[in-house]
Amino acid sequence: MRFPIPSLIGAPILALVLLPATTARPTTSNSDLFGRSAVRPRLTSKSRGPTQQVRATLATINPTPTVGAQAANGAAAPPGAASQNPGAASATPTAVEVWTEAAGALAAKILERVTSGNALALTVKNISSLEDDEVAQVRRALRTQLRSRGARLTGSKQGNADVQVTLSENTEGYLWIAEIRDHSSPTPPGADAANPVVMVPVARANPNERHPAAEPLSIRKTRVYQQPDPMLDVALLDNPTVGLAGSPAPASATPRILVLGLESVSRYEEVTPPETGGKSGKQWRPKQSAPITRIRPWPRDARGRIIVRSDSLFDAYLPGTKCTGGLEPVLSLECHESDEPWPLIAGKSENNSSNPGTSVGPAAYFTADRNFFDGRVRLDNGRELTMPPFLAVVVVPMNGAVHAGMPMVSARVAPGGTDIHAGLKPGATDPAGWVLSGLDGRVQLLNSNAQPVANTGGWGSQIVGLQSGCGAGWQVLTTQAGDLNETDAVQAFEIVDRKPVPVSRPVEFPGPITELWPLANGSEAIAISRNLQTEAYEAFRLSVTCGQ
Repeated sequence: MRFPIPSLIGAPILALVLLPATTARPTTSNSDLFGRSAVRPRLTSKSRGPTQQVRATLATINPTPTVGAQAANGAAAPPGAASQNPGAASATPTAVEVWTEAAGALAAKILERVTSGNALALTVKNISSLEDDEVAQVRRALRTQLRSRGARLTGSKQGNADVQVTLSENTEGYLWIAEIRDHSSPTPPGADAANPVVMVPVARANPNERHPAAEPLSIRKTRVYQQPDPMLDVALLDNPTVGLAGSPAPASATPRILVLGLESVSRYEEVTPPETGGKSGKQWRPKQSAPITRIRPWPRDARGRIIVRSDSLFDAYLPGTKCTGGLEPVLSLECHESDEPWPLIAGKSENNSSNPGTSVGPAAYFTADRNFFDGRVRLDNGRELTMPPFLAVVVVPMNGAVHAGMPMVSARVAPGGTDIHAGLKPGATDPAGWVLSGLDGRVQLLNSNAQPVANTGGWGSQIVGLQSGCGAGWQVLTTQAGDLNETDAVQAFEIVDRKPVPVSRPVEFPGPITELWPLANGSEAIAISRNLQTEAYEAFRLSVTCGQ
């Protein structure tokens, strides 16, 4: 999901994810843990060729020293240097390191040709031998380097300047060429109307380089429902818990959904219109709707969460408000002012006779007049942790913690020798760690005490953890970095030895993802996206499947 990342005042926390320990860049310390983890949209690598101006530029290029070549091939040594240190060997940079350096050089050249303060619309076209995943890495590196230099990126319709980067290559290596169209600086009469072109030669990656092998997974995306009005969350009714392998629901079950909007909670049932003869064209038919009593004005970019309980009741959480409703015999809803924390996991407690509808797992306190969580998290054992304010958080399960190299903590002793878990629920344990999407656009890895271990940029603001049974068994889905005027993508990652490793191709969406919530089965999620073409809000069901 991609909310505009706000300042602390007025900015909501979009997502907080509890993950296994995260990763550090191969060449950095633990304080820079997610160096290669950014969500990367899958680009069409060879959709169109370069412009005529870029073609002309390519035709006149002379071989020049490439970015990364000096590190890759070794700088020229003075006479006798080899004999003085015969065992010395220069470290060969990885492809990501070379591309990051080249992206920084190209970003600097681009910004020299663009009017300061202009919004840039960046497009990347590939006519080289780079694979789609590699093109996605380059695109992410360019966006990161431009933003780090103060550039403001936006969609093509809102940009004051269009920057088209063409990834080409010659016998010497890769050549990245940027053609710049600055609409805010009209060409004076009689001046050359050609658009500025800048370029950076880039060394090829070391052919012997090897990346960590991970089982290829894929993200299954199914559109569930769409509507013209804002949609905050969708709950699936009468859908049996889906197993780790994604077993389908029985054919006899009639799919129903509960949709949370800003003004109402509505129930829909899937039907087949008679005119289709039962062959195709299933539609959602509205059954009932209950209005939400607004206790206070909603903040901008209001958020919400709906939790269906096992007793035919449900809870709807909105900023400063909680609504309790019933599904039978008719849809009912009562709302009241509340600062009760929002459940982060959509499951229901078992063997709790006093309150069979109580949700299990951590719950986070939402800021009533903003769109983020204030950082306080109440654990299932009754304990409270304090974290930085966040947009989203995921809890790391045991299998995820083991794979990530992050130990679980079952008990701790406070000063004076007192067990701080004394009097809490039997068998309660603290999560092994947390992955937190903060207000500053960075993702933090926290230990079980909510102390920061590492942080990084590059991921989007929405994150969710899923138990898939594939690969390591548990993955984190994350949106890409961007804003509400751009399309979005979701990619799956595993945390291996505190390092995020991409394990799926990005799955693209027609607009920004505004919410990403886990379903009750723990193996699926609901993504809410606003389609930039139709302006409709669309709900998608996401799961991770084994194999590509």
